[in-house]
Amino acid sequence: MGSVAETSMIDEQAGSPGDPCVMVLYGGSGDLTKRKLIPALYNLAKDTLLPQQFAIVGSARRPMTHETFRLQPQEGISLRFGAKVPGPLVRLGPVNMEFRYADSFGTTPSTGYERLLYNGMMGDAILFQRADMVEAAWAVVAPILDVWKVLPPRHFPNYAAGTWGPKAADELIGRDGRQWRRSE
Repeated sequence: MGSVAETSMIDEQAGSPGDPCVMVLYGGSGDLTKRKLIPALYNLAKDTLLPQQFAIVGSARRPMTHETFRLQPQEGISLRFGAKVPGPLVRLGPVNMEFRYADSFGTTPSTGYERLLYNGMMGDAILFQRADMVEAAWAVVAPILDVWKVLPPRHFPNYAAGTWGPKAADELIGRDGRQWRRSE
């Protein structure tokens, strides 16, 4: 069963355009979110290109608390297994083994953007999308956007700006016994 975490990207940012907005991330604990999406959103926030009231809601397969979501990335390895508890009885107890770069080496690995810039300066284009790949992606997405523009959905669960969203969102995750974590 997954978990849901929510965090505010921008608290106080004068001059931010647009209405309040919530971005839903399916796979919020995934590698692409950590390495690509969060750094990109950070740069948009830094350049005041996001609304003042912008929030991210992340759904993940792996359990993730609000604090864990906010502290990412803590790169390393974590392993949990059972070991015999000392004593005459045969009982297993949970054991956590963890390795973090920061704890072991006093530094963390470079961020996705640091790697991207470094690879670009060294002439390694492996992390970059080729123009033909970008054009192919738009060739797939553009017709869908065109249809949505002409034929908007009939029963779209829209909601007023500044509210917590449509009731359908609460019902969707409520089916699994989950609920949204509201920020203060």
